[in-house]
Amino acid sequence: GRIFIAMRYLPGGSLKQHLQQAGPIPWEQALRILEEVSDGLGEAHAKGMLHRDIKPENILFDAHGEAVLTDFGLVKAASGTSLSSSGVLIGTPAYIAPEIWSGKPATPATDVYALACVFYEMLTGKVLFEGESTPEVMKKHFDPLVLPETWPAGVPQGISEVFSQSLGKDPLKRYS
Repeated sequence: GRIFIAMRYLPGGSLKQHLQQAGPIPWEQALRILEEVSDGLGEAHAKGMLHRDIKPENILFDAHGEAVLTDFGLVKAASGTSLSSSGVLIGTPAYIAPEIWSGKPATPATDVYALACVFYEMLTGKVLFEGESTPEVMKKHFDPLVLPETWPAGVPQGISEVFSQSLGKDPLKRYS
C-alpha cells in the first residue's frame, strides 16, 4: 500500500560534486560524460519525453564512473508546456533556454541547450549563465554569447563554433 521510487544505485556522486571538488574536467573525460548523458537523453527523446532540468546535480556516476542522467521528475511529453499548472517556470535558471524564458514550449532543442551549458561547465569549471538574481540570469541567456578566447589545454580548435550552434537563440538551428 505504499508508493516508492526505486532506482539504480549510483555511488559515484554527482557531476556537480565532482566539479566542486576537482574543477574542470579534461577534454577526453568530459567528452565521454557528454556521450553517456546524450545516449540517455536521446533515448528519452526517442520515446517522446523531454527532461527539462538537465544540470550537473542531475548527472550521477555509477561505481565504474559511467555518467547517468537522473531526476526525470520534470519530464513532460514533447508536446507539453514549460510552465507548471500554477504558471511557474520549470527548470533551473542557469540552464533554461531562451525560448522557455519567452513562454514557448519545450522541445528536444531545449534539452540540447541545457546539455551544452553543462558541457561548458565541465570544460571550464564555471557556470556559463550566472547572476545574483533570476532576472539577471535570464537576461544573460538573451545577451550575445561570450565564450573564452582560449580554452583549457586539450580542448580542440573549433569548439567555440560547436557551442555557438548548441547555444543558439533559435532552437531550430541547434544540433538535433
